[in-house]
Amino acid sequence: MDNGGGEFAALVPTWPQREIRLSEVMSELLSLGSHIHIVTNTHSGNGPFAHAMRRVAEVLAADTHLNLSLDDALTTEEEEGLHRKRLVTENLVIWGSMNFTRSGLQRNAEDVSLELDRPAVAKAINEMEQLHGEGAR
Repeated sequence: MDNGGGEFAALVPTWPQREIRLSEVMSELLSLGSHIHIVTNTHSGNGPFAHAMRRVAEVLAADTHLNLSLDDALTTEEEEGLHRKRLVTENLVIWGSMNFTRSGLQRNAEDVSLELDRPAVAKAINEMEQLHGEGAR
């Protein structure tokens, strides 16, 4: 997310004027009390992101900036052969062929869709819960 001009200062005043990484957005969501469930495939390149998010959650928990217990705030799992790319919240779903990486955003020709339709969002939440349990919500 490009915050080079400080466009998101009203949302998060502490964000620097530069590109904001997905992990920084997720850290902010954790500090606001969101539950995050990260599911990746078993490719070794995915491990550092999940580990980094776990460290962020641990720091937030140590500083008592988590409104949930650490185990409730962030859960992770690996799934062999996973190729689905989705970001599912209570209000929206972002999905498509795009990886949530710099290459996926800037270099590769990828598709991404934003779904705001409440029945479609509810369906995506239901699918994630069926695939990954209640922790996926």
